[in-house]
Amino acid sequence: MARRTATKTVISWALLLGIPLISEGILLCMYNPHSHTFAQRQSEVYGWFAVLSLVLVLLARPLKLMLQRRMLGVAAFVYSVIHTWLAYLAVFDRDWESVEFLSKPDQWAIYAGVVALLGFLPLTLTSTHFAMRQMGKHWKTLHRLGPPMTLLAIVHTVWVGVHFGVDPMKWTSILLALLTLLIFGWRTRKEKRT
Repeated sequence: MARRTATKTVISWALLLGIPLISEGILLCMYNPHSHTFAQRQSEVYGWFAVLSLVLVLLARPLKLMLQRRMLGVAAFVYSVIHTWLAYLAVFDRDWESVEFLSKPDQWAIYAGVVALLGFLPLTLTSTHFAMRQMGKHWKTLHRLGPPMTLLAIVHTVWVGVHFGVDPMKWTSILLALLTLLIFGWRTRKEKRT
């Protein structure tokens, strides 16, 4: 059992590190590495990796990824920091005051991303066995911030991320409909058990 767990952990780390490296290679093939577009796309890719990792954390139980949940959460934070840094360099041209020139909804979406990133900081810092022992029952209370922070990250992504030609209101409507179906399905399944 321990060997299988170790193998899964190695595979998980390989995927968490390998997929971004492969995406970097694809971006290098598609864009000039010294261009502004390359840096923007790089930022977007890491933002999507962060959101994907966060969604996997939330779906860890049904996907049987409970042993990889902590690793996914830490990876999501690292991807978020990389995304933020690359956005600072490419999108904001090394000037945070550039946010003031965005539309109000885009500004609020940026702020949602910042709050999510700051909210994940204590969760990442307390993701160790030592922190769990030191905090006792308060550790679980703190880590219940994960889903609301994930929701903020998703709001940030929906409103200012790459939309593939779909306007943010449509994205939001689609996400809310899917979330409603997911919750309805979960509650119906739970009621059938009792």
